Amino acid sequence: MPSRFALPLLFVLALALSGCAGSPRVVDQQGYSQMLKRFPGEMQARGIASLEATSTVPSPSYGEVLYKRLSPDFIYGEQGHHLYMGENFHKTLTPHSRLTMDRDGRGFSIAHPTQRLAMRMLAVVDWNGDGDLEWLARCTVESYRGGKVRDYYVLVPDPDENQGMLHGMICATADSAGRGLAPVTNVRSTASFGSKEESIPETEVHESLPGERMVTQPPSAEQPRQGGIQERSL
Repeated sequence: MPSRFALPLLFVLALALSGCAGSPRVVDQQGYSQMLKRFPGEMQARGIASLEATSTVPSPSYGEVLYKRLSPDFIYGEQGHHLYMGENFHKTLTPHSRLTMDRDGRGFSIAHPTQRLAMRMLAVVDWNGDGDLEWLARCTVESYRGGKVRDYYVLVPDPDENQGMLHGMICATADSAGRGLAPVTNVRSTASFGSKEESIPETEVHESLPGERMVTQPPSAEQPRQGGIQERSL
């Protein structure tokens, strides 16, 4: 008797999953609700304030894709945090870093010697209203020196439509000054998101004196690790 319903049931499940995969949806309800509270006007204006949540996690998981394919270069032009350089987040690990993958497959966290970074997938959206879906993720960076915490809300090109390394763009930030205080929020321009590389404006470069900002290059086979943390001026 069960075999009579096996194929129809599998067909219904496959149809449901395929329909979900190609439409805007909330992946992390708690994280998305927090963003909505921080940027209600912006998200209502973009028509993404009332998306429905789904419990579906594709294979490979969101966290694995973000960890292995997303470049951290969207942070490199930002002020206020040490920058661990690498082609992707996997390659930013140092011998003293500790990686933890979220059990639900929606993100990961890395405890570096001087900071903690946590990446969390929030939703699939059409942020710019151009008909193209992108991943909306939150990257939280906490500095051990000074306790500064910043949430970067990042747009990531759809991994199914883009091969190789993924390059994200910050659409908003929220700085937490301390417990009980409302975060300082800022919405960024994303007009160039999805444009071809040659049409994207050059990244703004901020000059600084040696020691003011630190860029840490993880050790590699070509570059043997030396004692202490490597620094260079941007």
